[in-house]
Amino acid sequence: MLLGAAIGLALTAPLAGHSGEHSPRGLLLCTDTMHVLCLSAWLGGLVTLLIALAIVARLMPGTDRTPLMALLVGRFSWMARIAVALLLLTGVIQSIALVGSFSALVDTDYGLLVLAKIALFALMIGLGAYNQRWALPRLRQLATRGAEPGRAAALLRRSVALEVGFALVVIAVTSVLVVTEPASPG
Repeated sequence: MLLGAAIGLALTAPLAGHSGEHSPRGLLLCTDTMHVLCLSAWLGGLVTLLIALAIVARLMPGTDRTPLMALLVGRFSWMARIAVALLLLTGVIQSIALVGSFSALVDTDYGLLVLAKIALFALMIGLGAYNQRWALPRLRQLATRGAEPGRAAALLRRSVALEVGFALVVIAVTSVLVVTEPASPG
């Protein structure tokens, strides 16, 4: 029931936006709904991770917090990889349908907003890759040694906070994008 409600809420954005007005309508409604669901899972997961890391850092004894932080980040990373892959796929499909051509990508307001969204998404992916390739292995290494998370946890929290900040800017760009006429005719 909760999943049905989440999908229903996620479907309201595509029905009110370009996906409900442009062709191929069915494909765009599905991909846009999936896009909204994946962004919600990723951003919601980032915010939850940020809060959980802060709680663990404040309430748990030094060496006990490191394995828990590594576990939290590892579990989130698994979900984030799936959400990001689907975000990328659905975003590409939507961009192809609503932008239509390379010249429209660089010569229209809609295309330029899509490029801005891509650039911000790339920054978020870079931060996520940093966390995946440096912060998580470092936390796991510290947990194995029974050491406190120290600087690794502080850098991880900053990186996740930046990722949340970039996500909020992506949402702001998206809010302008949805009221801008797509480059490709409907």
